[in-house]
Amino acid sequence: MKYELTSFEKGTPVFPLEWQAWLASPATGDRVFDEVHREALFHWVMGEFYEAHESWEQLWRGQENDSAMRRALQGLIRVCAAGVKGTQGHREGYYHHLRGALEHLKKAVDLGINEIWPGPKWTEMITWLEFVSSAEKNLQG
Repeated sequence: MKYELTSFEKGTPVFPLEWQAWLASPATGDRVFDEVHREALFHWVMGEFYEAHESWEQLWRGQENDSAMRRALQGLIRVCAAGVKGTQGHREGYYHHLRGALEHLKKAVDLGINEIWPGPKWTEMITWLEFVSSAEKNLQG
């Protein structure tokens, strides 16, 4: 998949549209978990990153420390935090949270998130985050 870096100066964080479809898959089969996840995804699609963050944080709190699911949710929460910073026009905060999301999602993959929650394409999300991180370094010179 080829990625292009769009202009951040417009103050609008841009995430690949494919993420919506990847994240739309049922998470666990647990009715309550999946319902809160769908709520988070709705907010994500609407560009309501703070609200999506809050929903995923509810799920994150219920996970075992350093588990694959907790790390994946923390990664999604950090992507949402990047979205908030992006809409505020805070370029440094945007990239800071994307780098944090990248580390959490890499750890989630290492811990086996693909077997636990196979719908999202975690590796593709990581590839995009790596692309954006490298682009940020190039912008800084």
